[in-house]
Amino acid sequence: MKLLEPTSVANVRTEIVDTILAVVALFSVFQIAALMWRATEFYDPVHFIRIALLVLLIATYLFRNRIPHIIKSAVLIFSTLIIGISSLFVFGLTAAGTLLLLSGVLTTGLILSHAMALVF
Repeated sequence: MKLLEPTSVANVRTEIVDTILAVVALFSVFQIAALMWRATEFYDPVHFIRIALLVLLIATYLFRNRIPHIIKSAVLIFSTLIIGISSLFVFGLTAAGTLLLLSGVLTTGLILSHAMALVF
């Protein structure tokens, strides 16, 4: 396998995914704490799905050097879409789910391709 040159498109996309995963992993720690605190007040099974996805995002960031680019991209995109759909399901249109869905589509267009963004 040929090593990627520093200016190749694949290398730039990998760096973008790693940077997005770093930011998401940082904020996921605070989201998990808030979701755990909220779970003590009322029971909602969607919270546990969101916590599992956030832990998956943190694990993806921690093992980012061992995971291929396409799997990191898929985990990032699908977790954003699932969290956005679950947020719409629980809280309705007033929640931030629409912004998460929009960011999932924009991330798909940035990381993979514009045609894949149209599919989502």
